[in-house]
Amino acid sequence: MHIQKMLALDTSTATMAAALLEGTSIINTIQSSEERNHSIRLNPTMQAMLTEQGWTGSQIDGIAVGIGPGSYTGVRISVTAAKTLAWAWRKPVVGVSSLHALALSGLAAAAHGKEMSTLAVETTNDSELSFACHAPVRIYPIMDARRGQVYTASFDINGQPLITGRLSLQEACTRQSVDGIRMLVDIADEAAQALENNPELHIIFAGDVDQHRAKLEELQAVFGTRIHLESSALDAAWIGILGLARLLVDDTDEVHHLEPNYTQLTEAETKLKQQQQGQ
Repeated sequence: MHIQKMLALDTSTATMAAALLEGTSIINTIQSSEERNHSIRLNPTMQAMLTEQGWTGSQIDGIAVGIGPGSYTGVRISVTAAKTLAWAWRKPVVGVSSLHALALSGLAAAAHGKEMSTLAVETTNDSELSFACHAPVRIYPIMDARRGQVYTASFDINGQPLITGRLSLQEACTRQSVDGIRMLVDIADEAAQALENNPELHIIFAGDVDQHRAKLEELQAVFGTRIHLESSALDAAWIGILGLARLLVDDTDEVHHLEPNYTQLTEAETKLKQQQQGQ
């Protein structure tokens, strides 16, 4: 499949994220953490980005969207928008893990920070993301899910360069656990065990770090500079890169069957299920 121009979007978190890519080059990316009104702002933001670039819907080759997990309402907004545009423009659409994109967003953000110098992380130009970790790294993207819970997964960076121009993501970034909702204390215990088992391992927590900083800093007190805390927003450029990797091998989603990954039942659904079970 010939893919050049990509639109990527995600509203699974408090940040509304959108990006335009041409091939693996990032043309424009927006992260807005203003008052959470994604349903009002998403479409005008996307249209403004396309207009500024001089692109039209007919010129877009594919659409990538983060399908969660995350905010129940938020995830639905971007998935519905992506499905609507894909149907109207008759373009392929792919859903990708918002947590996977958050993990890569956090790693990319950390690559610009001084704290990561011990890993010899290197970056190149701004249009094509490229960096390498010269020590084993595990990254936990976390989205706050309240009551001490987080949406999370885990990914290992195995030392090979992550170069979007060669789309080497699958080889360089290996998923270790599925997207889900877990207690942060359990993740902290799991991370501590991994660090004890591998003295060279570094662990990055990326995303909603500030909401859980106290517990994560307890890990830092024990393991020092091997724990990296990256309070970072999701960058839709990574939604696009992950989506592009699927589109290039003709792995697309049927527009009417694309659904969000809610991970857990909503409160209303939970009550309904309890009522049904009580009958």
